Formats: sequence, structure tokens, C-alpha cells
Amino acid sequence: MDVPAITVAAERLRDFRGRWHLPDTGSALCEVRRSTGDDTLDTLACEAILQCVDENLMTIARGRDRSLARAERRAAVQQTRTVMRDCSTQRLRELERHFDD
Repeated sequence: MDVPAITVAAERLRDFRGRWHLPDTGSALCEVRRSTGDDTLDTLACEAILQCVDENLMTIARGRDRSLARAERRAAVQQTRTVMRDCSTQRLRELERHFDD
């Protein structure tokens, strides 16, 4: 990939939006909500998001724990959202920097 193409890739990643889902059984999934226009970049971005899911399974599980009191569960769900948003943002920025360098 030449330098202009790498710069374009980094710019496209800034526009990427993805959504993760962890079914009760099976593997985590990533849904592309706003594509970069490049299937390879979308795949890399989704892989970055799914790494965050893998790293935060305990936090996610706590947010799904129906045995928790309502307020505690709401707090756990909010914590999951915050942790996943922060992790995903960090991972996508790392990916952008990879293409910017």
C-alpha cells in the first residue's frame, strides 16, 4: 500500500461505526453500522472491537446477571457500555495510527 492509500485508510477508519453483540451461546459478533467502504478495513475494525469483547467478558457477564438488584444491574450495564466504548475507541485509534505511520 502506498502512502496516499495508507492515509486514506486511516481517514476511512475514523468514520467507521460498528456494533458488537454477544449471544448467549456462540461467538461474539460485530455488525458494521457505517462502513469504511473497504471490506478489509471493516473486518480489521470489527476484529478490534471483538478483541474488546474478549477482554471484558467478566464485565459483560455482570451486566447480564439477572440475579442482581435492579439498580446494581443498571450500574453494571452502564459500566459495560463505558468499558466497551472506551476500549473500542482505543483499539480503533491504534488501528488508525498503524495506517497513519
